[in-house]
Amino acid sequence: MDASASTDPYSNETDQDIYGHPLPAMKRIVALLDESFVVDIFRVRTGSLCDWVYRNLGELTTDEAMVPQEGTLGDKGGYQYIDNVNRGTPSAGSWQATWLADGQGMRLTSLCDDRMEFITGDGYGRRIDEKVSMVLARSTGINPIFKTVLEPFERSPAISSVKEISADWPEIYPEGSNSPGVPGTGIEVVKSTNRHFLLLGFCWGEKSFGDISFDGQLAYLSVETSSSEDGLLPDYVYLVNGTSIHKGDFSLRADKIVTLYLQKEGEGQFLLENQSRSDVRLSVDGVVWGSVTQLDLAESRETEHSPIVNGQTLCLELEANTKYRISYG
Repeated sequence: MDASASTDPYSNETDQDIYGHPLPAMKRIVALLDESFVVDIFRVRTGSLCDWVYRNLGELTTDEAMVPQEGTLGDKGGYQYIDNVNRGTPSAGSWQATWLADGQGMRLTSLCDDRMEFITGDGYGRRIDEKVSMVLARSTGINPIFKTVLEPFERSPAISSVKEISADWPEIYPEGSNSPGVPGTGIEVVKSTNRHFLLLGFCWGEKSFGDISFDGQLAYLSVETSSSEDGLLPDYVYLVNGTSIHKGDFSLRADKIVTLYLQKEGEGQFLLENQSRSDVRLSVDGVVWGSVTQLDLAESRETEHSPIVNGQTLCLELEANTKYRISYG
């Protein structure tokens, strides 16, 4: 599940922030992955100081030592109400904070660069007489991208690793792309027995993120953790406004821009849904395919579908807004 929001770039240049700068263009996507953690990617087009803020109930600790600051964080714009201020510069490419209350917790992991500072403090909670611990990720860089993973947990967190996946610069930017902007960004999260990849594309055309490539706006894959993943089928694939995605021996290609997901439903079975409002021709590579049935959930009915199978390539004609069950192996 994901949600996205954006602002029009400089739609009204008379609007200013508290420092007198024009309000920046912003784009944000927040995705709930694995039904257990949240990935937040927030892009800001600005050349001035910018803060990303999060607060949570519970006692706050950080993975790196912080330096206390006297007084409040600022004198206007709401910063004057933040006290118990501590500041720190991360020593590595990520920074963590943890809230604990009555055995429940929240772990925040922020991916960062050398232009980012982290600030903790106490701000207003649900009521004006209530104080809640909060974190500010502050960037002084140009056009920052805040990348954060939030994991609620009981007793202890289950995520063992969070890291950034950089997109390779394409040799040629397709027509309509914002060149020479950053082609995209991604986050890899290792949790239990799975590696989760959330990838965002900022330009048209195929973009490479290590051993994953895709052409589209957003892609999410979940793959079992293994020493060799080339032959592994993903547990889950979600492609948003795209035409292709590839990892190892697995690949998926559509003849037009599509939004769809492919999900394992137990051993030897996938559930496929075309969430687009148009019919799509789809090709899937990487496995020996079996039968295909179209699902009519409203009438609790399944209809045999006749795909074209050429070796390990499955070719399907998908109707708009339909679900299919695919067997393999």
